Amino acid sequence: PSICSMDAIAFIEKLCMAMPHAQQTIKFETHIAYTVSNKIFCIMGGEGGFSLSCKCSPDTFDELTSNDAVTQAPYFARRQWILVTDIHAFTTSEWHQLLHNSYQLVVSKLTKKEKQILGIG
Repeated sequence: PSICSMDAIAFIEKLCMAMPHAQQTIKFETHIAYTVSNKIFCIMGGEGGFSLSCKCSPDTFDELTSNDAVTQAPYFARRQWILVTDIHAFTTSEWHQLLHNSYQLVVSKLTKKEKQILGIG
């Protein structure tokens, strides 16, 4: 199933906030960021149409960016961040997997102490 663009922000919010210890904040004045232990795993652009950046593994980067609606995120120096400009680029289950993977990649980089404080690992 696809997502109605009017519901895109609510849909992404629901997926991101379902992650353990996820928080929603505003970054760069107009962007909605989803974080765990103050580390961003998903950020949605503020102006214009739909845009979302999230982390992906080096193994999936080329596959994901072969989609016309997906490019390398311009403000993230590392190759493992993608920018998605069309909510319809992925199915509901693909969005869930993409955001879950981004969250897990960020969690895996947390310090042992941060993981212990959050009770995740």
